[in-house]
Amino acid sequence: MSGFFLTAADAFISVFEKGGIVLMLFFGLYLFLCYLISDKYFYFKFYFKNDFEKFKESIDHVSAPNKFLFEAIITKEIATIKSKVTKNFSLIKVLVAVCPLMGLLGTVTGMVSVFDVLAIAGANDARSMASGISKATVPTMAGMLGALTGMLVVKYLNDYSTESIHSINDYLVKFDLRKKRSDKKSEILNNG
Repeated sequence: MSGFFLTAADAFISVFEKGGIVLMLFFGLYLFLCYLISDKYFYFKFYFKNDFEKFKESIDHVSAPNKFLFEAIITKEIATIKSKVTKNFSLIKVLVAVCPLMGLLGTVTGMVSVFDVLAIAGANDARSMASGISKATVPTMAGMLGALTGMLVVKYLNDYSTESIHSINDYLVKFDLRKKRSDKKSEILNNG
């Protein structure tokens, strides 16, 4: 069993050696992207419901001496929960967009390496050129895979975010209708 892990680790190190420094930079970027995605995923799966319940409770129990202050408190509560829903979402989208650019950077640095070999050794040294070509293709492949998986996850998280904001808006509509009914009842009782 330990032989399998050693072989896998050797293969992993070999890929990094073939990909060069750009692949290592991409790997760091991708780990950070995965951290942000998992943070957002766990927020929607485990914490949003609790935050939404707290939001509903705080909206239901708002008491303010005048309408202006009441609306200010409601607006603050809405902004707080919507900021939690959309937190880091723009950064995730930017990092997904940067993935293929990192792959392109790997392509350029790998091709520069190939041209250096051509300038020094000529076209006869295929082994030296192969090293540059792998430095060009491995980061490109990694960048494309990172972008594709990232786009799928962003779509999934965007659906969660949209659904969450719709839940908030639906609750606010119901809250507004209840408030108007309660205001009418108070008006009728006061005038009656």
